[in-house]
Amino acid sequence: MEPEPEEAQRLRKMYPNAKVIQNALGDRQETRTLFVTLQPGCSSLLRPAVSPRAPKEFKKLCEVVREVDVEVERTETAFLSAGVVPEVLKLDVQGMELAILRGLGPVLAEIDVVEIEVSFVPTYTDQPLIQEVLDFMVDNGFGMIHIVAFGVAGTGSAIQANAIFGNRRKSDYRHAVLEDIALRMAGAGYAQ
Repeated sequence: MEPEPEEAQRLRKMYPNAKVIQNALGDRQETRTLFVTLQPGCSSLLRPAVSPRAPKEFKKLCEVVREVDVEVERTETAFLSAGVVPEVLKLDVQGMELAILRGLGPVLAEIDVVEIEVSFVPTYTDQPLIQEVLDFMVDNGFGMIHIVAFGVAGTGSAIQANAIFGNRRKSDYRHAVLEDIALRMAGAGYAQ
């Protein structure tokens, strides 16, 4: 899933055998504005509104350079129509993590491990912070098994973290192996 048209086209060229769906995910089907930022990895469906406590270097990265209307599909619908229920899900979607999780509906209970980028300080308008995401995951049967904080190099400020959650309703060997793989990937730097 890649909502930004230019990036979707770049991915299609780079990975000709992959299926690149030019949609965003969320908790409902709608058309929204994608705020494309100076640093493409900071682009979001939420308008950047960086906390005054964030380092100035980070604020520059979140400067909006253009706006694009994109289609948003409910997460559950996207996965089921693709015939996919992931065992491991990684969300790094600039403040939209909770909307995507809510959009999973009953599919969330089938996932073994979820890695989520969570924020300590607001970066986007109406962005859920770490406590709201943690509460949602715990309320839905997941427990946090690992967290690594990060920020902008050289500023001494942690802004976000990658948090890994395990599905507590699953306790079989396969689930334990998937948790172990996710932790090893995080330790090897793949989680970033």
